[in-house]
Amino acid sequence: MASVEIPRLPARYPEVLTEAEIKAILAVTRQRTWTGTRNRTMLLMLLDTGVRLGELIGLDLGDLDLHAARVRVRNGKGERERYVFVGRTLLRSLRTWLDTRGTGQESWPLFMTRGGERLDRRNVQRILERISAKAGLAAGRVSPHRLRRTYATHYIINGSDPFSLQRILGHSDIKTTVIYVNLAGVGLREAHAKASPVDRVLSSEA
Repeated sequence: MASVEIPRLPARYPEVLTEAEIKAILAVTRQRTWTGTRNRTMLLMLLDTGVRLGELIGLDLGDLDLHAARVRVRNGKGERERYVFVGRTLLRSLRTWLDTRGTGQESWPLFMTRGGERLDRRNVQRILERISAKAGLAAGRVSPHRLRRTYATHYIINGSDPFSLQRILGHSDIKTTVIYVNLAGVGLREAHAKASPVDRVLSSEA
């Protein structure tokens, strides 16, 4: 039996949210209340930047640079500091949230309870569980890490490269990032169709 090779199991890739599911959770977070504005901004931050849960709750007001449309992440793995950029939708939501919560010292938490205390991991997980249920998704479908994986996968599908994704996610090893290239799967075909240099050159000559 020692000479019998053990069969290799197929690689299992983590699940991500579909575009329909993304639309569903965003559709149920349009409240104009204090907590609704906070929750929507947190959701967008996770989905639009790929930050980890610990990084999210560690953000302070001083980490925001709205003029440059970026956020400083100081408490990533290995204590490495990095910057992540934000899209137009998240930028608008951040401005609305700051107007709603009020400004303060740079060391004050970006996301807090009504009592002014920094949100903890369980706070955020409960909020996401409620959003998932309200959107009609299965229990546990929306989690901080699944939102991070969703961001990374769609980043690749939309035509970006794994090396810039590595810096955004704060991965020390590119091998960790490459999994999202495999996970993107057929989406890369559409990305190539949009980015093909030959097709773009020939279409401009037509």
